[in-house]
Amino acid sequence: MSKSNKPQKNNHVTNEPEEIVMLIDETLERKIQRQILHKMPMDLPEFFKSIKIFEDDNETIELDEESLKKLEEQDNRIQKILNTENIDVNRKNLITYLKYLQNNVENPCEVSSIDQFRWEEYYLYSSGSLKEYEKLKKIRPNHTDNFNILNFQNEIDKSGIIVEVQRLSDHKKFSIPLAELEANDKESNNYQLLDDYSVWFYNYQ
Repeated sequence: MSKSNKPQKNNHVTNEPEEIVMLIDETLERKIQRQILHKMPMDLPEFFKSIKIFEDDNETIELDEESLKKLEEQDNRIQKILNTENIDVNRKNLITYLKYLQNNVENPCEVSSIDQFRWEEYYLYSSGSLKEYEKLKKIRPNHTDNFNILNFQNEIDKSGIIVEVQRLSDHKKFSIPLAELEANDKESNNYQLLDDYSVWFYNYQ
């Protein structure tokens, strides 16, 4: 997932599966792959192989067997964590996931935002004052910050699991939905744990 600008929707869709074309950026790549995987019949392997996704630079990404295998492995990890056939996002599954992450995320866990925080969008994509934005960045978390996870809060709300983090630059503390964060060390076990959780939270509601 990327910290790039919001992608523009593409309305060009034809009736033939092999001609489905979508203009996307890296932010939507995983989500679209998962939507295709879960909403289409699983007995159509040739259909999946034929779909092509074109990014803005016209570079072609194909949903090959390896990509589908990775998505399947991720689903299996999530189902194993939740230990239930119903892996929809609900309070029971969130509590189960919270306990698992509390026991398995290793400290220290340095994280950053997957994308811009919601409060930033008014200033970055709308008519908000950039001068005011610079002031607010000092007292609010922003997408360029790096944080350490201090602890997992036990209360679950509509944003899912909430973590208390400390900003590395000035040691200010914030409470942030875990689904909005990713581990900075992409080779660590923490990265996979947080990535699996955010993919689950945003795709199974």
